[in-house]
Amino acid sequence: MVSEKQYEWQNEIMPRLHVGGAPFYRGVANYDLAGVDTIVLCADNFQYEGREWLFGKDVKLLRCPFADTHTIPAAEWRVVRHTANTIASRYKQGETVLVTCAAGINRSALVMALGMLEIWPEMSAEQVIDTIRRRRKLDFGEALFNQKFVELIHDHKKAE
Repeated sequence: MVSEKQYEWQNEIMPRLHVGGAPFYRGVANYDLAGVDTIVLCADNFQYEGREWLFGKDVKLLRCPFADTHTIPAAEWRVVRHTANTIASRYKQGETVLVTCAAGINRSALVMALGMLEIWPEMSAEQVIDTIRRRRKLDFGEALFNQKFVELIHDHKKAE
C-alpha cells in the first residue's frame, strides 16, 4: 500500500488542467474537487454509474472508459480523441478540467496530452509528454510509462 505522503492524488499539469487518480474510493473522496468544472473518467473500472451525486451538482462528467493496455479499439480511440477535443473546448471557455483514471498515470495522461495538443498546437508531442511527466511525478512510477500511449501521442501529432 502506498502511504498518503508518497501519493499525490492529483496534480496541476498546466493552469486549470489537472491529472489524477480515482476521485473516490468506496464513496470517500481521495481529494478536494472544489473549483473543478469538468471531470473526465478514463478508468473503465471507475465510472461511478449511479453515483454521480458524489461529484456534486455543478460538476460536469465526461466518460471516456478504456483499459490501460497496449491496444485501444478503434471505437474507444474515437471516444478518446473526441474527449480530448472536448477538454480543449472547455479549457478555452475558462473551465478547470480534471482528467482521471485509476492511478492517474497512463490513461488520464494520454487523454490530457491529446487535449493539450489541441489547446497548444505549437507544442511538440515530446514537450507535452515531458510537461506531464514533470508535473505528475510519483514515487511508484512515471506518468505515461505505457509506451504504446506515448506512440499514440506522437502519431496523433504527426496526423495534424
